[in-house]
Amino acid sequence: MSDLEIPDMPQPVSHNANGAQVFAFMGAVGGAGVTSLSIQTALSTQKLLRTRGVKDPEVCIIDLDFDCGSVLSHLDLPARLTHAHLRSGAATIDAALTSALAVRHASDIHVLAAAPRLSGNDEVDPSSVLSMMDAASTIYDALILDVPRMWRPWTHAAIAAADKFGLITEMTIPSLAAARARSEAITDQQNNVQAELILNRYERRAMKSNLSAKDATRAFGRAPVATICPDAQSLHDAMNCGQPVGCVHADSRYVKDVDALTAMWLGLKSEDNKSKPRRWRRRAA
Repeated sequence: MSDLEIPDMPQPVSHNANGAQVFAFMGAVGGAGVTSLSIQTALSTQKLLRTRGVKDPEVCIIDLDFDCGSVLSHLDLPARLTHAHLRSGAATIDAALTSALAVRHASDIHVLAAAPRLSGNDEVDPSSVLSMMDAASTIYDALILDVPRMWRPWTHAAIAAADKFGLITEMTIPSLAAARARSEAITDQQNNVQAELILNRYERRAMKSNLSAKDATRAFGRAPVATICPDAQSLHDAMNCGQPVGCVHADSRYVKDVDALTAMWLGLKSEDNKSKPRRWRRRAA
């Protein structure tokens, strides 16, 4: 099956008035930088909620790629979640087990991820994955979903449950074309899910020969919601330290760009305006 062919999907993760805010990221092409962006978004969410008066905000990243997900390796963490848990069926997954299987990073970010395994996506029970996400939504203030590009039975349910769904692309014609095709395929299947385009590794002071944000708007069909600057050195340092970028280079342009995206998605004003956090409401299923 092509990764743009979308099969029948299980029901989305259930929504409730008191559940977590959910952000989902997917790459339009491989190597778009989704995992690093997911990790830094988790740290930015935690920071912004804390500065807005949320006491001890709990944020969790869920790595939904069980073949080759890399959140654990980026953060140098062990796996507690196993493929046996993910094969056990929905009835065995509850909030207590989900909480016990999450690993806490030194930055206080939580991670739900299994060690990558060849054919791991084919071995898990989709109902177990959905139950785990559903349980996590009752435990945490915010969830960041690192969604694999290759389509899985739980992919559509995950992005349909998200309050914000970011499709990550680079500034190349093939990547922008893939982003548009992916966005249209998803919307054709469920018209209340609309991907928001995020331009990663975008240099605002680009040479004339490079593509511009206006070019991306024409290629994608609508304007990007955010641009994230290229900062290879900060990302390299963070990965080699097993940390989010914000713990290693807190003042980097990359961190500031991700902070701006996160603040927008949370519905918060700028750091200079100490507004109260909005009341979170999840989209109805």
